[in-house]
Amino acid sequence: MPLDDSLAKGLAGDLRCLRCGYSQRGLSVRSECPECGTPVLATILAVVDPQAHELQPIRWRTLVSWGLLVWAGGAASAALLCWVQRIIELLVTFGHSLVVPRWIEPVDAGLIVVSGIGAIALINPHAGIPRRHILTAAGAVALYPALVVMHMTLASGEAPAGYLTPDGAPVRRAFLRLLHAALIVGIMLGLRPNLRLLAARSRLVRFGRVDRQSVLALVGALGIAALGDLIRLVTDPSGGLVRDAGALTHAFMVGVGSVLFTLGLLGVLRDSFRLAPVIRQPALGVQEVFSAPHATKGNPNPP
Repeated sequence: MPLDDSLAKGLAGDLRCLRCGYSQRGLSVRSECPECGTPVLATILAVVDPQAHELQPIRWRTLVSWGLLVWAGGAASAALLCWVQRIIELLVTFGHSLVVPRWIEPVDAGLIVVSGIGAIALINPHAGIPRRHILTAAGAVALYPALVVMHMTLASGEAPAGYLTPDGAPVRRAFLRLLHAALIVGIMLGLRPNLRLLAARSRLVRFGRVDRQSVLALVGALGIAALGDLIRLVTDPSGGLVRDAGALTHAFMVGVGSVLFTLGLLGVLRDSFRLAPVIRQPALGVQEVFSAPHATKGNPNPP
């Protein structure tokens, strides 16, 4: 009997309701859970990946899942460590006698390297990926050395960053930040196709159990900060009130964009922790859920 016909007749396997855990054994796929009223079809869609037999398998599931975690974890940790430095500089501005530890910048650069190593697993996570996606992901990983160099160049510049000082942040820093942001955007856009493929195969993402953090949203957050840097570059030669207004606008937009970007990275890390176990497990198909073509009669919850 065709699989669609067997689905219409009912369930033969022991499928638990996604809401209350009641066994759906013997129920029609068009019926509802007798305990909580959740449609049986909703439970099937939440447990079964309808495209499981259409997607190519992940050969190195553990490697890809850990690569995803390392990539997201390294990026989020680097962003948080940057905030530690900015907070210390802010306290110094308000008169506290603090010094930014020298180890922060090398460790921050090291975390970017760690993120780049994790991104290697995202170049070709499973078979059947279009060649252009593999090439764009490889190009994104190739940008990591340049990002590390740019990050260290920023770190070796003026300190503190000076966003809240009367003169504002140095123009040189705004220019370097634009280059820094361009590299990050290139990395995010290069990895985006394969990240979307991994998200598409996960029932957690596709059925709303994970709040997806759009890569484009992260790019938009960087765009806000980059616009502030651009304003700083444009207004600085004017001097006077225009320069001062540009410096204040620069500090505000960089702060807002950086906060949004950091929150986005933390969201990606959270989702990665939820997705990693799913990636490590083989996708569950319809044939694995239904053990027979006909529904079982009798009590749906046999003793």
